[in-house]
Amino acid sequence: MMPESFMDLAGVWTAALLSLCVFSFLFKDNILFKLTEAIFVGVSVGYGIVLSWNAGLHPKVVVPLMDFIRNYHSKSRADFFWAAYMLASLGIGVLYLSRFSPRQAWLSRFPMAYLMGIGIGMSMPLTIQTSIFEQMRATLIPLVVKTNGAWDWAASLGNIVLLLGVFSVLYYFFFSVKKSDPVSQTVSRIGIAYLMLGFGASFALTVMARIALLSARMQFLKDEWMEGTLRYFNLL
Repeated sequence: MMPESFMDLAGVWTAALLSLCVFSFLFKDNILFKLTEAIFVGVSVGYGIVLSWNAGLHPKVVVPLMDFIRNYHSKSRADFFWAAYMLASLGIGVLYLSRFSPRQAWLSRFPMAYLMGIGIGMSMPLTIQTSIFEQMRATLIPLVVKTNGAWDWAASLGNIVLLLGVFSVLYYFFFSVKKSDPVSQTVSRIGIAYLMLGFGASFALTVMARIALLSARMQFLKDEWMEGTLRYFNLL
């Protein structure tokens, strides 16, 4: 892909040089990597602040409050309750700034507790629904599967392997019973094997995701930086 303008070319070169600075950490920790790390953190924080203002605070708090102040005489009781709630929320949020004062830093515990309480209250039903109920529903499967009146051995074997893994792993984590007999130890070992397979698959997925990111970055350096620069100057 060839840059269409000089600004595009400058952006590609900036991204390429920063990528090389990150790759320099493969040799040893150096000032270029630390500089790139600081730039990344600073840009991320700045982008987050702007995004929070443009997509959250300004359209959902500032604009509605200004409209409420201009037209307060025509607002209902529910609107007044909403305004009081928003002002109280803003006051609690301002307490975060007390972290800059060593003596008043304890005030920041109130918005933290408020945010954690709301977050836990909102996430618990979703977590129970997705991590418990859905997984329980996924294990309520038949051991014998028939397709068009015939026994589907592949699907049946898959369901048996799935249920065996679920029950053996659950049994392994059931520590209230002493597992000294051969049957209990065998089931526990099967559960450990399933756990190792699960951990290995998760680790392999993580590695493949990182390799995909590395491949995309190397493709960028080859196509957009090297070839794009040569094509921009008509050298290729």
